[in-house]
Amino acid sequence: MSNPNTKELKLPAKFDPAKHAAIMERKVKEELGSDWSISHIDKQRWRLVAVRHTSMTSMNDEGETVVLELANGTKMSDAPAIAARFEKMKPGYYLTKFEPFLKPGRATMQKFDKATKRARGAVANALGVQPWAIVINTRSDGGYDLELPDSYTPSKHDEKLEEVATDIVGGPGWFTRIDPRSLEASIIPSDPPTFSQLIPYPTDAKVTAFAPGSKEWAKIPLGERLPAPGEKHGETFIIDFESGMNSQVGGTSNSGKSVFLNDIVAGVLARGAELAIIDTPAKAVDFEWCKKYVRPEGWGCESIDEAAAVMSKIYAESDKRAKVLKEYGVQNWTQLPADAQEAAKMRPIFLIMDEVTGLWALETVPKGLEKDHPMRIEAQDANTAKEILKLKYSKTAAEMRFVGIKLVLSSQVASTDTGIGTALRTNHQNKILLGVNPTEGNRKLVFPDPAAVPKVPEHIRSNAKVGKGVGTAANEGDEACVFKPYYASTQELGDFLKKFGVPTFEGQRPTRATMEQFVPTSGPSDDGDETAKRRKKMEAEAMIDPETGEKMTPFEYANKQKRLSVRKGDADEMSGENQ
Repeated sequence: MSNPNTKELKLPAKFDPAKHAAIMERKVKEELGSDWSISHIDKQRWRLVAVRHTSMTSMNDEGETVVLELANGTKMSDAPAIAARFEKMKPGYYLTKFEPFLKPGRATMQKFDKATKRARGAVANALGVQPWAIVINTRSDGGYDLELPDSYTPSKHDEKLEEVATDIVGGPGWFTRIDPRSLEASIIPSDPPTFSQLIPYPTDAKVTAFAPGSKEWAKIPLGERLPAPGEKHGETFIIDFESGMNSQVGGTSNSGKSVFLNDIVAGVLARGAELAIIDTPAKAVDFEWCKKYVRPEGWGCESIDEAAAVMSKIYAESDKRAKVLKEYGVQNWTQLPADAQEAAKMRPIFLIMDEVTGLWALETVPKGLEKDHPMRIEAQDANTAKEILKLKYSKTAAEMRFVGIKLVLSSQVASTDTGIGTALRTNHQNKILLGVNPTEGNRKLVFPDPAAVPKVPEHIRSNAKVGKGVGTAANEGDEACVFKPYYASTQELGDFLKKFGVPTFEGQRPTRATMEQFVPTSGPSDDGDETAKRRKKMEAEAMIDPETGEKMTPFEYANKQKRLSVRKGDADEMSGENQ
């Protein structure tokens, strides 16, 4: 016979296929080689026909690859048997390509170590194919280059291949790089991506100034995203304040909120925006450095009355702008005609409200006091101002998103119990949560879909210096990420603003007229106000025990007033006044 892969052997006269097939199979391998086996018995000619399944036809110079010629009639289903047979015959070589459809059919065997075999098997398992459907080669860096099968689909397989890289073949930081068009891929070793201990504020960076009708100015760089695997530096973390007008910033104490808010202050002022700040008196020191840049009557940090007045004035400005938009028949302040006189006067206004829990939590009105008692009146007036503050803020967030007013709400906990309900959270499009290890509860209170927001990796959480200030974000029109804010001292930020000639102002606190207009139950709370002086004097006098002449604690005073009230009721009852 002319086919070199087929041979005939004469059968013994007493050969019985049912009894002697195994014996003849061994005889074939002994005489012809281990890659030969019985094909069939030609009973008419009493011949055994043997076939050689594979034959080596070429080997590369390095001896790492062996190309085998397949016998005619070999099918794809024969691959497992052929692979097992050859791998046993030539240890360390494994089937990497099986092409019986070629003329002649061809199988490629490649030599690699157990680790490479393990990597190939893991990739094959992830893709749901046989191992020889994957071509694998080692890289000089310890990783692997791959040729993927046609069945590869990014949406179906990328996540599984990442798992192979980080959990099976390599470790944390390893990553894949895949070209879906060419089906070429690599598994690349790398350390886990991380941050520098400090990322300096880019004081030398180019700044796009605000211009009427423009949106580019609103893309404020505020830090660095977690680098992609294998990269040393991440992309710039940006909030687009035109895409998402309002921002919610959460984070526990020492999580880096003040640094992040100062970054926002510097970024928006350098681009020509106006600034207003509302904070509790105790925490306002964080913003003293930028007080001189605050718009007139935009500093609401000395008392709750002044905070309410600042917020009310911002809402009034929003309402005024909304009427201008209606007059011109446009829906967004950026759509106003360039030659409109009103448009030239409008600048973006950023209102930062920090320590919301302290600002909105209602005071306890002392019980057992006369209705006109100074302490009772003060608590009631404070609560009125708090309600005004919360109401005007909520209305601005819900109704005035398109007039150039940008709200930044900062708190440790954003729950209904702290006054930040679901509706208000929904009206803040940019979500930032600072801190490396927030609770799941806090994540749910900040992010509408916490599962879609990555967590800070363990290697960053466990490094206090690297993790300082790190947080997570899900901003409008952007991919959720882990990021680290820029850092600069307040002196450096002040020098940065001077470079751009940012104007300073006087009269940042609300005027008496503004206070009377928006907070009618209270006057200005500075020491020069006569109403405040009288209230303090009455309170001080009321707290003196007339019997001892010593100042009482609030608890002692409340008990005394309660006893007096009971006595007065008893006296009235005896005199018949209550009848």
